[in-house]
Amino acid sequence: MTVLFEFTDVPKAKRRWWIVNDRGSVDLCPTDPGFPVDLYITTDIRSMIHVWVGKLSLDAAVRSDKIEIIGPRSLRSRLRSWLLLSPINMGNLSSSRAPTPANAGGVGAAGPEKAVSR
Repeated sequence: MTVLFEFTDVPKAKRRWWIVNDRGSVDLCPTDPGFPVDLYITTDIRSMIHVWVGKLSLDAAVRSDKIEIIGPRSLRSRLRSWLLLSPINMGNLSSSRAPTPANAGGVGAAGPEKAVSR
């Protein structure tokens, strides 16, 4: 499985990154590893970071066109589990509040957010 990330807001030399998952062994490649790409993800750095730390759900980012994902539906739907989102979920934190046991874990009272990317 090969995923190509293209970050639209960085210099051309650092714009593309590949993640290669070979039976559980994962490599991050700054140059094309030469494998066929299974998923293409286009976004800017800020949006990707907001998804990674939980400030923005992957689904909301896709719906608002902050992240574009191209590839087979079966692979797109499994993307969330592959991203290994940050254990520091900032989605429930505001700049005026310090973390408390109720909001530090990133899961609100309703439980983890569930959504499916398109």
